[in-house]
Amino acid sequence: MGSGALRAYFTPPSDAAFEVAVFVSTSESGIFQSTPQVPLGGATSVTVNALTNDTHYFVGLGIRPTTGGTYVQTGPKLTAIPAPPIYVDAASSAGGAADGLTPATAFPTLFGGVLTGFANLLNGSVGANVWIREGTYDAANLPIASGVSLFGGFDANFDLATRDPIATPTVWNVGPGQKALECGSPVDNGWAATLDGIRITGNGVGQIAVDTNQTDPCSIEMRSVVITDMADRGIRLRNLVGLSYDVTLTNCQSSRNGADGLNGSGVFDYHIFNSVFAANEQEGLDLNALVPTTILPTNGDIATLEVTSSRFFGNGTTVNLASGLRAALTAPLAPTDGLYAVRIRGCAFERNKGPGIFLDHDYELSPNYSSNIQIRESFSRANGGAGVHLDLDGLGSALVERVLSTGNGTHGLFVTCETAAGLLSVTSSAFVGNSEFGVRAEGPPAGIGNRSVVLTHCLLASNFGGGLSSRDLAAAASSTIAYQQTTAFDANTIQVGNVSASDLATIAFASAPEEYCHVLARSGATLTLSTPTGFSTAGVLELGDDTNELAAATIAGSTVTLTAAPADFDAPGLLAAFPPGSADVNEDYQLLAGSTALATGMNGADAGPFGSPLAAAPGVTEEKPAELLSALTVTPALSTTIGSNQALVIAFSKTLNGASANAGTVRALRGANTLNVTLQTSGAQLTINAPGGGWGAGDFRIELDGLAASDGTVLSGALALPFQR
Repeated sequence: MGSGALRAYFTPPSDAAFEVAVFVSTSESGIFQSTPQVPLGGATSVTVNALTNDTHYFVGLGIRPTTGGTYVQTGPKLTAIPAPPIYVDAASSAGGAADGLTPATAFPTLFGGVLTGFANLLNGSVGANVWIREGTYDAANLPIASGVSLFGGFDANFDLATRDPIATPTVWNVGPGQKALECGSPVDNGWAATLDGIRITGNGVGQIAVDTNQTDPCSIEMRSVVITDMADRGIRLRNLVGLSYDVTLTNCQSSRNGADGLNGSGVFDYHIFNSVFAANEQEGLDLNALVPTTILPTNGDIATLEVTSSRFFGNGTTVNLASGLRAALTAPLAPTDGLYAVRIRGCAFERNKGPGIFLDHDYELSPNYSSNIQIRESFSRANGGAGVHLDLDGLGSALVERVLSTGNGTHGLFVTCETAAGLLSVTSSAFVGNSEFGVRAEGPPAGIGNRSVVLTHCLLASNFGGGLSSRDLAAAASSTIAYQQTTAFDANTIQVGNVSASDLATIAFASAPEEYCHVLARSGATLTLSTPTGFSTAGVLELGDDTNELAAATIAGSTVTLTAAPADFDAPGLLAAFPPGSADVNEDYQLLAGSTALATGMNGADAGPFGSPLAAAPGVTEEKPAELLSALTVTPALSTTIGSNQALVIAFSKTLNGASANAGTVRALRGANTLNVTLQTSGAQLTINAPGGGWGAGDFRIELDGLAASDGTVLSGALALPFQR
């Protein structure tokens, strides 16, 4: 960002069927109605000129098919304020003449640039841009005011067109017990404090890299910022005032810190894209309190956590069994009403000492709050705890879509709830080789679990405790494949169109192991399994679903000695054996011709993830996310007993196409017998009225298959909902 110009960097789509463009506008709501700035072929940046200095702009990236159509947002919305740069150069020889107005008179220290930026704000400027040359700087408790932007990665020429933070890095060293900077809002301009293209290292002694003034916080944007080796947290965010601020990270990293990579508490909305949180001694990202504000003209604020295309790897220690991502959804001290919107998409949670993801409802005592949680197109593997742990005690809805959870130390998906009743839909997902259950739902106090889990078009494969277990109330699974899965479904699970198989040739996946083994211990190259194995030394092996091919030198009962010790594997965990001659160890759960799962799902669909209306591989991210239509809530709750003539009301995520709700797409059945119900739709609600003589005796189910929204979006997976009579 310079005088009258900005340069936007981006990662081009990996799929040649899509193209992107940069959008710049003074209107946040109208940003994607502005003129698209189309990059040249193969370009990774766009320079936009002829901007007005001291004017606040919004910048976004849009994506669309190369065949044309409307651009839709991909990645974050960022902000920019064009202004003449303030120059900082550690090699500056300007001495007493240093004023930061030219490269020749650049400030030699960060403090000079930051202080001048703040002075510009006091003199009436909207923003200030500090350009920092490559080199090494000392950063000690720098006060960064909202509206001030710091840009690293310039060479001696300070040319915006050739700026390269990777090739010409700007490195800040933080001294013992110090923090690099503190962001605040002394001029109350409402803008963000911005860091762009800077590396901050604590060298094991610096305390914190990025902090907030907790009594006078501001919005923060971090772009291409790398934080490492702080003695405490990489990023610490505190807000004690109750007003809401945005925290945006894109293409950032916070790793190898002595506590959390990012720790947040208070009223912030988080937007995190393409970032890495790795090898922190505590959580990668830990939100002690995700809180909606109560300081509004009207109540009903939305607390937002949006995490996209980010990686959480190796966080925690043998003492700190930390999660990759942990968030406590918490009510304010003076509750009114509000919503928590959690969107996790395209992320990887790997080898964290605790759960990969842990989302916790801490607002259950505040009945006017609810949440909407979506976890999509992500994978969670080889974590010490559950792949995904959802503690859903409060009101609200949750959806798990196209998630791959494999080789985790406990369950693939662990759902706990002892208070507010609700629904968890799990669609087009795979739970493979987890040490305990693939999916486990319970109280935790025995007998009072209150979250109903319904699976559709999923895969349960060789989870060593069992497939789906709903200890306290009825669950349902439809169009789901159980492959080499003992105790695939417990007695509380209603099944519709599921398929069980133990032979790879019978199920006919395009590529899958022929055997899964539970590794109890490892010593060097020697693995101790829970049971004797059946594969031979000719098999192609994989540990922890890490895509690395291995081979066995010897096999003796339940002991397997590999030809070389694995570089990165902790027991307990998963060993997968692919057939001899396999080209690789990459699973592909598409069904080949002759599979027993073809056309055997609900209403004749294929079972498994690729039989879904949104057929695609679990754990794989699409360039442009598919639109979803999902069931959010059911009234009365599935955990209750319904009255003889009580109507059932199902709320969906979008306005329904009323014509799509008919006897073919909404079916009420008791066993194989159809119940004659009548249907009504109103907006996003479907009402199912009892038959003329009432619901009768005995539990029954509602099957939803083929419903559509008014915009054409189809139900993301056919559901079976179990009702109690």
